[in-house]
Amino acid sequence: MVVTAETPERSTYQAKMNAGDPTDRTAPFLRTILVWHKSAGVIESFTIESAGAFSPTVGVRIKSMQTTMTYTLPGENRPSLLSSVRTRLRGSAFWLKSLDADVDVTYSDYVRSVPSRNP
Repeated sequence: MVVTAETPERSTYQAKMNAGDPTDRTAPFLRTILVWHKSAGVIESFTIESAGAFSPTVGVRIKSMQTTMTYTLPGENRPSLLSSVRTRLRGSAFWLKSLDADVDVTYSDYVRSVPSRNP
């Protein structure tokens, strides 16, 4: 893991993905980017993205992909929570079908499932 940016509030790290098993043909083409919020001591965002074009299987060509998960900073009575997931994919299948996709999911209005012990 390498530090790619540093400010008084945040550290940004980047690392290559390691294959989970010998048949994993995708991991060598991916990297992770982690943004650490120093004063809160939490992950602010986590990204998995392609480092270039690759072909995970016969007939499929991924030009680029990126998924970023963003988290809130903890509050007075609340932990850090997932606030959004953004995925961008550009590619094709068998040279004819587009695999292009953009997906944004936003999380909000979290409700405590167990009442707080503090009145």
